[in-house]
Amino acid sequence: MVTYKLKQLTLAIFILTTVLLGTASVNATEFETAEHVHISNIHVIDGDLYTWGERVTVDGEIKGDLIGGGENISLNGTIHHSANIFSNKFSQTGEILGSLRLFMNDGIIDGTIGRSGLFFCNSLKIGKNAVFGKDINFRGGSFTCKVSFTEM
Repeated sequence: MVTYKLKQLTLAIFILTTVLLGTASVNATEFETAEHVHISNIHVIDGDLYTWGERVTVDGEIKGDLIGGGENISLNGTIHHSANIFSNKFSQTGEILGSLRLFMNDGIIDGTIGRSGLFFCNSLKIGKNAVFGKDINFRGGSFTCKVSFTEM
């Protein structure tokens, strides 16, 4: 009787382990450091990206978070989660599905932010194509916003 229950327990643990391991997601983290870091439009990063460089350009897709630092950062691709940016100059025309936290001197946002924007900067321009899913919090010098309304 004890042997039968032990076999059942072993079989149940084996099945449960197989199911859990088979459905586990792999979330890789990548680190990119160079004078010019370029994530091309054919490049897909399956997890988070930590990057640092004189110039950082993201034209591709990052399926996790982006944590970036550099003199000039341009985001033209898609970030599936949030972006945390430390930069002197910044531009964004792509899509960030999460929030954008930005610590910079000067920049422009003219893309989509799926959630909130938190900006600590000297000068920020919000372009006419910019879309925010939630709120904007700004701390710093000058703030320029070009707004156009579409009747629904």
